[in-house]
Amino acid sequence: MSPSDALVSQRERLDTTGVLHLDEIMGGGLPRGSLLLVMGLPGSGKTTLASQIAFTAARAGKRVVVLTALSESTGKLIEHLRAFTFFDQDLIGGPVQFLSLQGVLSQGLQATSKVILDEARRVRADIILLDGFRGMRSVDTEPQAAREFLYELGTALSTLQTTTIVTSETDPRDPTFFPETTTADFILGLHYTLLGVRQVRAIEVVKARTSAPMPGLHAMVLSQDGASIFPQLEERIALELLGGEAAMQGGSRETPEVAIPDPAVARATFDLPELDAMLAGGLPRATCTLLAGSLGTGKTLLALNFALAGIRASERVVFLGFRESRAQLALAAKAFDIGPDIARALRSTSWGIASLPSSTEPGHSGSLSTASRSWSGASCGAAIRSGWRIIWRPCCWQCARVGSRR
Repeated sequence: MSPSDALVSQRERLDTTGVLHLDEIMGGGLPRGSLLLVMGLPGSGKTTLASQIAFTAARAGKRVVVLTALSESTGKLIEHLRAFTFFDQDLIGGPVQFLSLQGVLSQGLQATSKVILDEARRVRADIILLDGFRGMRSVDTEPQAAREFLYELGTALSTLQTTTIVTSETDPRDPTFFPETTTADFILGLHYTLLGVRQVRAIEVVKARTSAPMPGLHAMVLSQDGASIFPQLEERIALELLGGEAAMQGGSRETPEVAIPDPAVARATFDLPELDAMLAGGLPRATCTLLAGSLGTGKTLLALNFALAGIRASERVVFLGFRESRAQLALAAKAFDIGPDIARALRSTSWGIASLPSSTEPGHSGSLSTASRSWSGASCGAAIRSGWRIIWRPCCWQCARVGSRR
C-alpha cells in the first residue's frame, strides 16, 4: 500500500465529532472503535461535549446508546440537552437510545458490563456513551475493578467496531485516576477555572493513540450551539510549518521547505519617518512586536498608523480586537490627522476587522485562523509567512501574553 493510500485509509476510519475545531486538535477526528475518556470537574462541559458528538453521529445515520449511571437520571439529562441546538427530539427512541444503569449497578461492574454489551449488540450500536463513570467506581471495592471494567468493555466494543465515550468527574491530572486512563485510546481533559470574575473553560488532548494531536490548552466556549474549541494560534502555525494542512487533518507530517526571508526585502513601515528611522526602516517582515504601555500612552493610535501604512502600500491588514468596533476605531482616530484616512479605510474591504469574544480565553489566538480564512481563505501560517499586517488588540495582559507567547 502506498503512503497516499494508507493516509486515505486512515482518514476513512476517522469519524467527525461535530464540535467546532475538536477534530483539528485531536489530529483529524475520532477513530472508529476507539475508547474516548472525557475528564473534567463539574461544570466543565463533559456531558455537553460528549452528547454533541453523539447527536452529530446520529444525524449522520449512526446508532447511538446513551447510558446514565449515578450522575443524573435519564429524564433529567434529556431535559438538560433540550437547551442546545444540536439536540433533536425526533432522534430519541430511534437512532439515539437512552438507558439508565442504576438498577443493574447494585449487581456489580461485571453484570453492568454484560448489560451494556448486550444492548450494544441488540441495537448494533455505533457509539456507546457512558455518562458519569466516577460514580460507578465505588460500586466495587476492588481497586482494580474499575480498570478491568473499562478494559474489558472497551475491548469487547472495539471488536464490534463500536466507539465508546466515557465521561468522568475528575481532574484530568488527578493521579488517582491514572490506572483507569491506561485503557483509553483518547483522553480529553476539560479545565474550568475563574479568571477574575469570568469563568474560563479550556480543553487539552491528554492522550491520543494512532494520531498526532495539537498539544497545549485550547479555549472552549459553551453556548446554545454546544461546545466550540478555539485552538492556540501558535500551535496551529507550528503544525502548518511542520507539515502543512495535511498535518492538521490527521495526515503525515513531512517537513516542507521553508523559505528564508530575504533581508533586502523592504520592512513594514509606520509611515512615521522618525520612528521608521529608529527602527532601521521599519519592522522586519513576519515578526512579532509588542507595544507595551499604560493607559493613554498611544498604543492604539500607533497601531492604527501601522495599519494605515499597510493599506496605503496595498497590503493585507487584519485588526483583531476585543473592544473596538469599526465605528469606535474611527472615533478614536477622528481627532488626529490620520482620522479621515482611517475612516475611509474602515469603510473599504481592504481592512479586515474582527471583534473577538472575551470568553475565548485562554486561547484567544485560535480565532485568528477563522478571521484570516474569512478574508482570503489563507491559513494562519500562510497569512503570517505572506507578510500580512496583523494588529492584535488584547483586552488585558493575560490575553497579550497568550497571543504573543511565540
